[in-house]
Amino acid sequence: MTTADYKRMFRHMPELFFNEGDLTLADEEIAEDYVDRVLPPSYPPGLAGLRQFVTLFRAGMPDVRYTVDHLTADDLIGEGDKVVQRLLARGTHSGELFGIPATNREIRWTEIHIGRYADGKLVEHWGNVDVLGIFQQMGVIPAPPGSGAVVPTPQPPIIAGVKAASAEKNKELMARFIEEVWNRGHLEVADEIFHPQATSPSAPQLPVGPAGVRAIATLFHSAFPDFHMTIEDLIAENDVVVGRFTQGGTHRGEFMGIAPTHRQVQFTEIGILRVAGDQVIESWYETDMLGFLQQLGATSPPGS
Repeated sequence: MTTADYKRMFRHMPELFFNEGDLTLADEEIAEDYVDRVLPPSYPPGLAGLRQFVTLFRAGMPDVRYTVDHLTADDLIGEGDKVVQRLLARGTHSGELFGIPATNREIRWTEIHIGRYADGKLVEHWGNVDVLGIFQQMGVIPAPPGSGAVVPTPQPPIIAGVKAASAEKNKELMARFIEEVWNRGHLEVADEIFHPQATSPSAPQLPVGPAGVRAIATLFHSAFPDFHMTIEDLIAENDVVVGRFTQGGTHRGEFMGIAPTHRQVQFTEIGILRVAGDQVIESWYETDMLGFLQQLGATSPPGS
């Protein structure tokens, strides 16, 4: 099996299993005892848990439709035995879902997933899903004022005539970004790493370029002075590099109106950077914001 084979199979997860409800290839493409690090612990382990989740999810959102965001020429990002996909999703909440009665609202959200393959089958799966956004659109968790407004995403800069950096160079760039800007608080390094007109479709409300990076890093560092990110994995292909992170700190300052709780939090994130001319020109992120806010006591899971 090649990385291209794994990309083809990983696309079946959203496009065949969820969109069509067709799980006939699951036994062929997913190991029976595969490790799913996305599903809640209440689900059975392995393939049985995935089958149960797909069935229940489609019962609550029968018209769910996932679209793979095209980040490379082959649609998915891949390196060796690992592949990555960013998904745009929508569906109508017309049945009970996560214990929440039908609201008949149309919900839109994003996801990023990483799959690891061995012997031709999916054996491990990580992912981050905008669950907070889903619950806010359902109306079971309050949304911040103005969050429903549509903010147009600026177009990323076009960098022509530059030689693409190697996968290893792009990994080094991601690692430097995490260590210097996030872990050491050297915000001026963002000016070197990010193009002045770099954009982030995941946060179109932020200023473009390094100013947006400095703004979000300042927000977290002010509230969590010991904030630290650990790189769990780096995957790169062509001009794109993906990082999977564990991060957290102690809540010692106000954060988005939440007074200091002095609680320690830890949550996960997956980030994607597109690089041109040795600088980031576009970025996407998916963070476990629901888990983060729950640890601060700022929100409770539906049904709790």
